[in-house]
Amino acid sequence: MKILQKMAYMFFGATLVLLGSWFTPVEWNHTDAQNESSPVFDEIVTHRLRVVDANGNNAIILSVDRDGGILAIYNNTGKAAAGISVNNSGGRLDIFNSAGQGIAAVSVNEFGGRLNIFNNIGKVAADFKASELGGSLSVANNANQVVGVLSASELGGSLSVANNANQAVGVLSVNQNGGAYLITGDRFGNPTGNVP
Repeated sequence: MKILQKMAYMFFGATLVLLGSWFTPVEWNHTDAQNESSPVFDEIVTHRLRVVDANGNNAIILSVDRDGGILAIYNNTGKAAAGISVNNSGGRLDIFNSAGQGIAAVSVNEFGGRLNIFNNIGKVAADFKASELGGSLSVANNANQVVGVLSASELGGSLSVANNANQAVGVLSVNQNGGAYLITGDRFGNPTGNVP
């Protein structure tokens, strides 16, 4: 081979190497969100977006339903940890324990806000909500029976208690004169006395 022919082959080879380095696909570093070469999008349009961890477990899901947007957040074992959603009354926030069981919910009712606290067996333990006359707090036992209610009334405040047989055994409220009014009952809910 002549020297000019060898130089032409070398030049052609060098050109191919340069072209190959220019057109090689870029590998993005997915572990460094601050990487200068990471793409930035002005807008992403989708109906559902799922973010997973290194093991493929759900970490975050953004989606929509007929009422609006939903954000679901999961812990590192893939169990639900928190959720934000929309209903006819407004927004809702749900909080879950490490096992993925709901333990608290904040929502909207027709009079304002509402907070539900759940026990470890999934029953409502406390319900704090706005009402037509102000606010009310109900507490329940593990059998899901309401055993106490503190609420605003037309005359002031009212506290009623019940036993585990679901019988009202006491009411403390405000009477027509603005003073205290106490009603007591036996274990069957029969009135045993009152203090006007």
